Amino acid sequence: MVELRHRIDFAKVFAKDQVFKLKRAWQVSRSGKNSMTKDPAYNAANPKHFIPMIEKERYIERTDTFDQMIAATHKHFWDPNDKRFIDFDQPFDMENKNIVDPRIFCMELKIPSVAERLTEKQKIKLNNESFRWTLSQILHGEQGALSLSASLCHILKDPGAQEYVANQTREEARHV
Repeated sequence: MVELRHRIDFAKVFAKDQVFKLKRAWQVSRSGKNSMTKDPAYNAANPKHFIPMIEKERYIERTDTFDQMIAATHKHFWDPNDKRFIDFDQPFDMENKNIVDPRIFCMELKIPSVAERLTEKQKIKLNNESFRWTLSQILHGEQGALSLSASLCHILKDPGAQEYVANQTREEARHV
């Protein structure tokens, strides 16, 4: 009876191993080497397939496509907390000063029927609110770039490409 149980357990392990090998072969065969991919740096794995990402061969296939860009990113990162870039401690009077030049950024004030009815303070408020709305749209775009960059980190097979998109994710996170 014990020997039969051992044989059954062995058969289960063997079957699981065979299933794993089949899954591995299928997933690796569909992991980004296709006619659409021109540069091997852009080879990607299906996000639902984990096996191609742990194949040791992928580490050997590292290209140098992104090496110069990766090196340059270390020199050009900006620190949002560095007062040389933006000093958030400086006071700014939002009620009496324009954030940006209204002639360039506030199209609404170019409409005479709008501009003629507003006081100077109302024009400043409209300009500032309009520009804040624009900035919020940019923020949504940055959030989208952050999400996309982060999602590429776990599907790109080339380690250099992964490092590049990880750096890009870091940069987008600073914008958000």
